[in-house]
Amino acid sequence: MSVKTKVYLLGHVTVPKLLDFLKDYQPVSDVCHTQHEMLPEAIQSVYHKYDDEKWYADYGFISFNMPNGVRRHLFYSYSNVIFCNNAGCYYPPEAREIVESETTDLSLECDEAAIQIMKEIVSYFGGWIKENDSDDKKPFYFIPGTRTKDKETRKFLPGDIIQHFKRELHSKGQKFLMNENA
Repeated sequence: MSVKTKVYLLGHVTVPKLLDFLKDYQPVSDVCHTQHEMLPEAIQSVYHKYDDEKWYADYGFISFNMPNGVRRHLFYSYSNVIFCNNAGCYYPPEAREIVESETTDLSLECDEAAIQIMKEIVSYFGGWIKENDSDDKKPFYFIPGTRTKDKETRKFLPGDIIQHFKRELHSKGQKFLMNENA
């Protein structure tokens, strides 16, 4: 198991928003995105839902080259359902706010360049960061975001997202990977 830099961004940060942010730093080479819809019977005993009609999880990875030339995979996940209803029992008080908040989770293999880009991401979107997930002495810390409504990326409809990825990546000679069963 490798050491990771972990981030919990405030709210649902979509893949197009992450791509829009990353394009200013490094070219993206691959995107693998899946959305899994949860059936009503699967979420009968959830702690909190952020949507009363549709429950789903977004997850996947974005591959790109770091400023130091190393190719990395930024793993992300989001669910509009919180299953942990005993956060107070399982997490220390300082982590409870993270667990009980709507967040988009990011993970990137840890080195100085990864820590820097993850700090830039969390500084833009707002959220919590743990620079080294194997260091129990340094907890997550909060960084408020600088993003404003004026700086939001354009809105995408679900069908537009796939077409946008295919056009953007194809124009750069890059691949688009998608779980067709999702």
